[in-house]
Amino acid sequence: MSHETANQSDAIGAPPAGDQASASPPVPAWQWSSDWTTLWVLTLSLAAAIGSAAQLATAETQHGFFLAAVLIAVCFVAAWYDAATGRVPNMLTYPAFLLGLAVNLIAALLTAAGVTIFARWAGSVDMGASLAGAGVCLAIGITCMIAGGLGGGDVKLMAAIGAIVGFDATLAILFNTLVIASVIALINLIAAGRLTEFMRLAAYNALTLWVLRRRIPFEQPQKHTIPLAVPILLAVVAARFGVGYETIMEWSAP
Repeated sequence: MSHETANQSDAIGAPPAGDQASASPPVPAWQWSSDWTTLWVLTLSLAAAIGSAAQLATAETQHGFFLAAVLIAVCFVAAWYDAATGRVPNMLTYPAFLLGLAVNLIAALLTAAGVTIFARWAGSVDMGASLAGAGVCLAIGITCMIAGGLGGGDVKLMAAIGAIVGFDATLAILFNTLVIASVIALINLIAAGRLTEFMRLAAYNALTLWVLRRRIPFEQPQKHTIPLAVPILLAVVAARFGVGYETIMEWSAP
């Protein structure tokens, strides 16, 4: 998401200037670190455990929850990081994109060989649908980025989502994102930008105090922009529970 660096003293509740001077520089978005290794190991382990438990609890035998759990975890971290810093890290989006393609490809190859248990556990989609989902997200995202409406991190996050869930679910998520982002933007506009400032400060404090345990440079967000990864997260959750364009049309039908 595009943003400008503002005077730190103007930020509502922003860390004092003394903290800025002694802040540790953040790891660049393109640089891998042990923190990202730990995060991905934890994410995949929890997704496997939660997905397996959910499949057993629901007695679902055809479409598992592993990829769904991974997707929600990725979007949660992306939303948190975007709200705190105005950026979505490459070390989150690139592995998620490759993971979606890899899992769907492995599932397709095993299914073609007559082994369907992995596809049913992972909740995979057809490889063609995975590529189509990533392609439509990239096409729409790059177009919006050229027009100045999206940042590169948002585009890469959308592409990862498309690669994981496939074409059909991607359309529902894109529709949900448009609706939710419009509502949040309207509330932020009415509140004169204070909603964005509140999200930035809350997410920044949580990230630096609970996770990184060190200060990173605080940047005041533009008042009339929102961290798009937040509505994307809400859109993914809504779509996972069956809320999308068709559902809304059914609700509004007489």
